[in-house]
Amino acid sequence: MHASKRLQNSVNGIHSNRNKRHSLYVKMKLQLGLIVIRRNETMTDVRNSHIMLVLTAVVAMSCCGEADLVQPYAPNANNHILWESIIGEEESWSSIWEITLDSGANIYFAGNLDYKECIGKVSSGGHLEWTYATDYYINEIYIIHFPPLSMNEALLICGGMDTNGNDRPDIGVVSVMDLDGSVIIEGYIEREEEPLTIYEAVLLEESESQLVLMLGGTVNSEDVLCPYLNKLRISEAGEFSVIQSEVFSDYPDKSIRYLTWNENPADPRYFAGVAHYSSDVWKRSSIFCYSDSMKVLWNKQVHPSGSSRTYFYQLRYHQGFVYGVGPALIQHSGEYTYTGFASALTESGDVIWARKIRPSGLEDVLDALYVDENGIYAVGRYSIVTREITNHRFGYGLLTRFDNLTGSISLLRIFGGRDYYSSFIDICVSDGRIFCGGSTHYYLAGYWRKAWLVEVSDEEGLSESCLPIDPDDPELVKCRPDHPLDIEFEQKKIP
Repeated sequence: MHASKRLQNSVNGIHSNRNKRHSLYVKMKLQLGLIVIRRNETMTDVRNSHIMLVLTAVVAMSCCGEADLVQPYAPNANNHILWESIIGEEESWSSIWEITLDSGANIYFAGNLDYKECIGKVSSGGHLEWTYATDYYINEIYIIHFPPLSMNEALLICGGMDTNGNDRPDIGVVSVMDLDGSVIIEGYIEREEEPLTIYEAVLLEESESQLVLMLGGTVNSEDVLCPYLNKLRISEAGEFSVIQSEVFSDYPDKSIRYLTWNENPADPRYFAGVAHYSSDVWKRSSIFCYSDSMKVLWNKQVHPSGSSRTYFYQLRYHQGFVYGVGPALIQHSGEYTYTGFASALTESGDVIWARKIRPSGLEDVLDALYVDENGIYAVGRYSIVTREITNHRFGYGLLTRFDNLTGSISLLRIFGGRDYYSSFIDICVSDGRIFCGGSTHYYLAGYWRKAWLVEVSDEEGLSESCLPIDPDDPELVKCRPDHPLDIEFEQKKIP
């Protein structure tokens, strides 16, 4: 099934958003009529509450007064863009939802270019060098070393393939590609008569004779979604063999969307962002911890103060802690809306902190993070608003940085312009250089979306005020009553 068709179908039963990746096409897929998402998705109960927020400067920037809401820096962040690469044809549809860097800071991305699932390379200065179209959707891409073939660096890609047209269930796909865009190894993960999707691949071992991966995803077992883990070996000859796999049928209506591990081969622990479903709709998320023998050690829900529902869109492990980001449902100015949050847990599941960004008063979300000794860099979307008479969406790409130990915010910047909808869906950091990928929507001379890559400086933000939108007629602008990542109007391409 073509990517655009999958996304149109995916709004049946979920207010969506990524194959890696949602309002953007960030990480979400349809399997036999069931929505499976990858980095962002739905909170359906909000539609029933018929929330309407009228955009005014007072509503947009008023403070909730809660102790853990952080006053952001909000400069004209476009001044901090060092270079940008905008990819895609006019009157077409393109987006980036996964990025990774090689040792030379060249960017490799997974996305949708002109309606086709693609992998591509952009030089560290912003020049598009090559693209490679795939016949499967891509949920993960990152750089590995590949000793079995004496390759210093290669790309590991995982995703899934819709095979219902061949009267077969959906299957997982794992590929290794060289940095010039040639496929070296490609293999398939499948279960008899059970649709399977791989959302995340974690590299456990790189040796001269093999690669060992832990794959996380979901299996549709008798029309019930169940979490799925698969420890996979790839030999030097390119042969795939399963070391161990497990379908967690004791945890129905759940799916592993994101996966990381403690990087300790002597005592491995795997941490998963698990989506909870009801009637095939993503209702909330929790974090599960698995042992190396694929036993559930603990699971935990995380709620920042003042939030009633949270969703994890990405997890990362760093020096003894598990970090996660996503959107949180909060009450703001008497109405319910979403704002981005980040959290930190110990390996035993104790919550160290959970912190919301200061909400714009509209809809905000964090999509992805990168963690190092300097902090937690998180990207997403800020001040999302939709013009009612056209269904055009406006908003800004968001970059923020949290302190590892306390969650305090030292940086919050927005990127874009009032006549566009710009977003960041993934981030990589290397030697202090910050790279973000997503998309930007054009409305001034037509209606289309282009993939967007930028490098931004790491200078501190400025403490000046910023209004999210200045509409011609505020009465014609409102937040959508369901969820900031709703892609329904995007896929219909309403002018």
